[in-house]
Amino acid sequence: MAMNLEERTLLIKKWVLEAGDKIQILLKNDLSVQQKSNRTDLVTNIDKEIEKYFVEKIRTYFPDELIFSEEGFGNTVTKLDGNIWYLDPIDGTTNFIMQQKNYAVMIAVYEDGVGQIGMIYDVYNNKLYEATKGRGAWVNGEKISQPKNISMRNGLLALNSQIIFRKEFETHRNLGNESLGVRMIGSAGLEMMEVLQGRTALYLASSLEPWDFAPALILIAETGLVTRNFDGMAIDLLNKQSFACGTPQSIKDFLGYLEKKRLQ
Repeated sequence: MAMNLEERTLLIKKWVLEAGDKIQILLKNDLSVQQKSNRTDLVTNIDKEIEKYFVEKIRTYFPDELIFSEEGFGNTVTKLDGNIWYLDPIDGTTNFIMQQKNYAVMIAVYEDGVGQIGMIYDVYNNKLYEATKGRGAWVNGEKISQPKNISMRNGLLALNSQIIFRKEFETHRNLGNESLGVRMIGSAGLEMMEVLQGRTALYLASSLEPWDFAPALILIAETGLVTRNFDGMAIDLLNKQSFACGTPQSIKDFLGYLEKKRLQ
């Protein structure tokens, strides 16, 4: 179905808000929880229902476009040609199960590897973060200003749980001593929205899948933030990898800190 970018954005927003309503309704029933790779890698019946909902919508309106999604109802994506949808039905599933907050519905559209539309919906707080290429980043209709380019020393550091607990990330963990303090939400999408709004200087995740970061990358591109993997390379939209998102200065501080530690 031929649609311009504005029409497609409005349609996706409608779907995202409907998905949020569906989650609230489904939460009134019992959750069915299953393990995936380990006891902390969980999926619920609601994750699957919401992904099926989006996949059905996308295949109805855009049948020739590929879907790169978490729960297995999309396509196998091996190259960035054409239009590709990135879909995480519930980012922060463990939070969703244990707290029923601090989770997000995330969706993005890329064309030939370039982000066109990204949305992250904080369902519990009813906050919809969105960006369309070249039109800025917004939350609930209010434009998000470019965050101040603060250093690591003058800001907060956010980490994912593997960096906190795994021995091989001791150097990354110790970066907290170079900051004003360490925070952890447990949802990659919402952690990046904290950076986007200037409340955190830097977010580090030991390993994220493309659907974990693709929606946020579009908002990030509209607000002057920087993303790199832990080797200082550009983020790869096809593969799982380490991930850093922050102000330009905090990314420079982080990579400089790692280099200094390697030389010691």
